[in-house]
Amino acid sequence: MDAKPTEELTQLCQPFTFWFTYFKKSKDKQLEEFEDNLKPISTFESAEEFWGIYQHMKRPDALPRGCEFFLFKKGIKPLWEDPANAGGGRFFLSMKKSGVTNKVWEDLQIAMLMLGPDDFNGVNGVVLNVRTSEVIMSIWTKALSEEQKNDARTWLKEALDLPNEQIITYKVHPTDEQLVKKQEELVKEEEDRKKKLQDMEQREAERRAKEQEALQEQQNQ
Repeated sequence: MDAKPTEELTQLCQPFTFWFTYFKKSKDKQLEEFEDNLKPISTFESAEEFWGIYQHMKRPDALPRGCEFFLFKKGIKPLWEDPANAGGGRFFLSMKKSGVTNKVWEDLQIAMLMLGPDDFNGVNGVVLNVRTSEVIMSIWTKALSEEQKNDARTWLKEALDLPNEQIITYKVHPTDEQLVKKQEELVKEEEDRKKKLQDMEQREAERRAKEQEALQEQQNQ
């Protein structure tokens, strides 16, 4: 069967890109390594193209810990440093892994794709972070006023059919200075870890040397 002509596709208001990264251990997720591990999967600009990609992707409850999927407007990288994200922040939703989680993640993506030019346009992308028994979904935004944050919360609750009492936390992205400080802290933590390991290895070597010396003395008596 011939592919559906481009003019018959359900065009979105703008193109989007899927991204992916994976870290088996959280300690390996250093700031300078994150961007190197961040890989674009595919860019699309129609509803049909989205479903063509999404149907081949595993759902949240089937993904291992450390997986992260990102769906962002084309041209915006899922990085705090990206100019479109600078000064912005992210809303958080934490849920246990389940079929319900799968549906919420799907609904969240569709809600963002369906935003029109006259709708709330502060959303840059959505992120799925997989933990051991839960998933964290975050909605990244550009810089927002308090009124716009309230509009975003209303949009989220309506789009995902969440109860009014559902708490949706918002956290501002770190500044360049905070990122540098965080990187310095991570470097220091790694240096301290290596030093402790070296100290342990040295003490163990000294203990073995003393045992070997004592054993040699016994054999010489």
